[in-house]
Amino acid sequence: LRLRTLEFTAVFALFSANVCWGLTHSVSMSVQTDSRRGSLDIADLNRQFGTSQVSEQFSHRMEGILDSVATQASVVIVHPDYSSVLVRNKAGIEAPLSTQVGSRSEFVMDLGADWAKGANSASLGWRGNVNGSPFFSNLFRGAYSRSFFSQATSVGLQGSYLSQRQPESYFVDRDFQTKARPQSVNAYEIAFLLDQILSEKWKMRNRVGISQRIEERPRNYFLSSRHAYALTDRLFADLQLTYADELRSETLKNERGYFRAYGARVGLSAEIFYDLVVSASYGILFERERDPRIEREVEVASDQYGLGVIYSFSQVEFEARAGYVVSNTNIRNLSLSGGATWRL
Repeated sequence: LRLRTLEFTAVFALFSANVCWGLTHSVSMSVQTDSRRGSLDIADLNRQFGTSQVSEQFSHRMEGILDSVATQASVVIVHPDYSSVLVRNKAGIEAPLSTQVGSRSEFVMDLGADWAKGANSASLGWRGNVNGSPFFSNLFRGAYSRSFFSQATSVGLQGSYLSQRQPESYFVDRDFQTKARPQSVNAYEIAFLLDQILSEKWKMRNRVGISQRIEERPRNYFLSSRHAYALTDRLFADLQLTYADELRSETLKNERGYFRAYGARVGLSAEIFYDLVVSASYGILFERERDPRIEREVEVASDQYGLGVIYSFSQVEFEARAGYVVSNTNIRNLSLSGGATWRL
């Protein structure tokens, strides 16, 4: 890590250890790298790109405020690579966004608070850029849930609102007219949750909702169902099914057609020793785009692999994860992350 990152970590840990004695504190630091290779455009698989991005995250969590409130603050330092993001000028010439913004670090702040008392729980949060970014954004989120039947059943509601800027760019619509993409995008998501304990070994979470990027896309509805099952005292399995679809009754707002996505993921976790947990997962995702204006339909499928290790030692927990995604359009994405959490 860079010297400034180490200095920031030391200051952050010192602050966490000396503020609000008597409460429970935890400090965490993690680093993630992403390497992506593939085709710039599904319509032209010969246009290749390669990007590498690094991000560093520092977090502080404080529990026990008024016996029912916890707060969390995180700073993420992102070293982005925009060489795979294409922007088109009025003359129709495309160029990577990296040629406009160059190389620089971006800082993202995440603040949140959780409240839980009896059968009720709620949370509020904000995440946004604190310095210049071509995709400068502010995300506000909130959630509330209530449990019933000795906490065997829980129902909840989640919501979020996003305000985002994006670079000036143009596209050619189906009438061969050059149009400007919106430089300010607003988005929302509303979801209903249902958690249910089905037996001593089996529990599930269902999520259904609607979301939209208002200036760019039609509304879409989504649903997911996740099931976790204890095979033994040390072996656990989970299955997740997802589906999302854009409403065909709404007008398309750019050159892309209507999207539909569906997929599944299965995972297995094993507690090898009391302090060591390893996990592995495999998922498959299908994304289908249909444009009725030109009677075109394209489907992209991707395989998703994951590995993870968690090791707890005294008051420190170490975690390492790896993910690999490969699609039928030859896009390959490798992500590696690792970090540690200190409970003070």
